[in-house]
Amino acid sequence: MPGKRTKTSSYIKGAGIACWAVLLVTACQTAPFIKRKLSFTRLPGTCTTQPANLRMISNIGGERFEFQQCLPISFNEKQWQVTRQGDTVVLAFHRPESVEEMALFQLTLDIDSYPLYDFITIGADTYPIGHSK
Repeated sequence: MPGKRTKTSSYIKGAGIACWAVLLVTACQTAPFIKRKLSFTRLPGTCTTQPANLRMISNIGGERFEFQQCLPISFNEKQWQVTRQGDTVVLAFHRPESVEEMALFQLTLDIDSYPLYDFITIGADTYPIGHSK
């Protein structure tokens, strides 16, 4: 008979709705994360020519920060770390204990983080981050 429901079809429909509900709830609950990538190149010149500016480019994949930093000549991928401290993303540089000649580097830091952060600390300087709502 058309239009007559059986127990099996009601069970399948109910299971389908339950699956969609579980999928919707789990998809909306994003766990906190921070993804980061740092690229750098050594610049000619000395650390006295270091400009004190920070350029931020924001897009759907996070933020990109471009800046110059005075670092040891031997700076490499193992000498930096990004952490989350409350509403602040912190970029720390691990400097060798031995006194070493310093050089000027151009750095590009890509950050994608959830939840959003309001500040970024690079070395000893903290900058506010403006988000569009």
